[in-house]
Amino acid sequence: MKTRVHALSDKGFPAPGLRFATVGSAALESRADVTLALPKQPKKDGPVVLLLHGVLSSHWAWSGLGDVHKTLARLQEDPEFSQFTILMPSDGLSGLGSGYIDRHSGRFESWLMDDLLSLLPELAEGLSEKSSLYIGGLSMGGFGAIRCGLKHSARVK
Repeated sequence: MKTRVHALSDKGFPAPGLRFATVGSAALESRADVTLALPKQPKKDGPVVLLLHGVLSSHWAWSGLGDVHKTLARLQEDPEFSQFTILMPSDGLSGLGSGYIDRHSGRFESWLMDDLLSLLPELAEGLSEKSSLYIGGLSMGGFGAIRCGLKHSARVK
């Protein structure tokens, strides 16, 4: 399967500042989902935060249960945070969780750090391979964030 964006929701669906995307992932050899929280005023090469969900969750949890898009909207009142885009990808949805690592059931780290990042320009206005990248997560996502951040320290701030 080729890595590409298959479907991107209308801006502001399901809520202001949010978008959903379904993409093809070569690493996973399947489709994958990502929720985006977008800045009000996109900037060229704007910074990106990857938020990784926990083991019994999915990409929608950060917005659906945590209102991350509302927190981003409040933060955007401060010029220092006004340009951030938050990407909340699924982990690949393997079994009870992928751990965001490459293993026999899928290349989950490669999905995040290769496929997803290669799609930045297609996913949101202003994003590019030059966009600063930050990463965080909850539970299994915290493990994935630390591991990917250390392994890809040249790319992750």
